[in-house]
Amino acid sequence: MDIAGQMHRKAAFIEQQKVAPMVRQLQTILQKRLMEDCDIRTFSPALIRALIFDLTYLMLRHRAWHLAPLFSELTIDFINSEYALPHQMCVVIVEGMHDLLHHYMAPEIDWTADRYDEEFLEHLLVSTLMAAHEGELLIDLGFGRNLIELLQDAMQLASGSNNPDAFQFAPEVTGRLHKIMERMLSEAEANPASLDRYKLKNFLQRDPLTRKHTLQVALLERLMMILNTCGYLGSSLAAIETKLGSAVLSTELSLLQRTGLLFEETQRRPLPLLYRLSREAYTLTSQTFAEGTLAAGKATIELAALPAPYQAALLQLAWHRDPEHLSALIAADAAALKPEALKIVIEAWRKNQLEESLLELFQNLLHNRAHAWIRAEICQALPFRSFQKDTQILLESLAEYDPSPMVRSAARSALKRQQKAVPSGETCPSV
Repeated sequence: MDIAGQMHRKAAFIEQQKVAPMVRQLQTILQKRLMEDCDIRTFSPALIRALIFDLTYLMLRHRAWHLAPLFSELTIDFINSEYALPHQMCVVIVEGMHDLLHHYMAPEIDWTADRYDEEFLEHLLVSTLMAAHEGELLIDLGFGRNLIELLQDAMQLASGSNNPDAFQFAPEVTGRLHKIMERMLSEAEANPASLDRYKLKNFLQRDPLTRKHTLQVALLERLMMILNTCGYLGSSLAAIETKLGSAVLSTELSLLQRTGLLFEETQRRPLPLLYRLSREAYTLTSQTFAEGTLAAGKATIELAALPAPYQAALLQLAWHRDPEHLSALIAADAAALKPEALKIVIEAWRKNQLEESLLELFQNLLHNRAHAWIRAEICQALPFRSFQKDTQILLESLAEYDPSPMVRSAARSALKRQQKAVPSGETCPSV
């Protein structure tokens, strides 16, 4: 994502928090401190504005953990490494910001400094698991490259692929992250749905009105059951309560609705009110749906009826457990594939060197006038090492005749990639 895109996402997040008085106070404190202590000849007003913007985002994004000592240390490191401010000045800035946040946010009941650190590190790891790619994670967390490298070190330790001779930034923190990761993976091995519970906890913690100490395992499991019961078809309150075997509390519904995971849909009388999942809730429940669907051994599954996260999770799990089932699912309903699901198919079949099957799938999708986003994904996946002539014909047609500028651009980029990949001595028509 470009710089403008990064700033837009951070600005949108700040705006969504609806805490304008706190933001104004925070920025006033920062500007006063920076203008007083910075040499204007070496640290320009433009850089001060950029720093104020970054720190405003950082403090709001992680304010639930502002009492974690490690949060302070990482923030100080970020200012020091990214903006080259003296360490002592970074300390003074962070202390001033924390005093303001403490005024707005009461501490969690009975949480010690160690507990805050533990919860903060867990939050960082789960955010890593939820991020689609490293660039998204870098924007989401806002701490810069040092933290990303620290998280990568912890992931390598968890996978057993660490190099004992490699330098590690903050090895003590890396070790603590590794222990938390081991605990999460151990729980996931016994119960794969536990990772969904961690993701739900992470999502709910972003709501400033939710007290973090209330998010215990029992509550999270119950909230996950409510969401899973709703599924992609939605559910009435009576049906949810029948499945749970108890009444749903108004506080539970209120929490899920306030955080944007659940919403109400009115039906025509006499049908009852339906509770439906949001896009975020689809993502949180997709793994449980995939596990349940494959465990039930359903012979036919209508991909067209499934939201994109459910499609992707189902195909991902089928790929790992039963590749033949994956092929059968695609063959039965290829035209219904959404971009997220198509990416899974491309990755799976490429790893298994099934380029011919992919090419046939692409041709069928294009013949059936797949959506522009699907056509763009097809261009992104091309060219193939084999079938260069066939893929070139396909791409040239898309580059010249496709009605979507996005697709034409993606096709031209793929043709350029193909040109670069042509072995010496062979020729490829110019784009």
